[in-house]
Amino acid sequence: MNEHSQPPASDIAPGATPGITPDTTPDTRYKNPGYLMNRASRLLMRRAERRLVKFGLAYAQVPVMVTLKYSEAGLCQKDLAALMQIEQPAMAELLARMARDGLILREPDPKDRRSSLITLTEQARGLLPQARQALKQGSTEALADFSEAEAEQFVGYLQRVVANLENSAAVD
Repeated sequence: MNEHSQPPASDIAPGATPGITPDTTPDTRYKNPGYLMNRASRLLMRRAERRLVKFGLAYAQVPVMVTLKYSEAGLCQKDLAALMQIEQPAMAELLARMARDGLILREPDPKDRRSSLITLTEQARGLLPQARQALKQGSTEALADFSEAEAEQFVGYLQRVVANLENSAAVD
């Protein structure tokens, strides 16, 4: 068998994905903070997607909506992409879907003819409290057996992790 061939199906462990060799055992994987944060994030996102679909929203749209809510004059796509830390093409695609769904308006930027300012529609403003409640419900479920003090401590740890990563990203 060469390096690119697959092992016979009988040699693949039950539940394993052919061609993928885990780099950690399940015992050590669950002690890896990066793995755990990623796993928790994905689980929260899946729950949020299921809850948001009944409002006609996607998970990726909510942070954009929140950001636009607090920008009375609107934001251009470039600035919004930078704030959200999303690449321009991905932001363009997301905004196109949001415009199609009646969540945002694009108006010419009086300061730059090549650009347009993006604002929320009244429809989006009306959906935002429901969307936020759906996301809050996921957080409540995630912290269900935490005491209030533990939840506050956990949030503090996560804030430090984010700050550490943001600070180290500036160095890269």
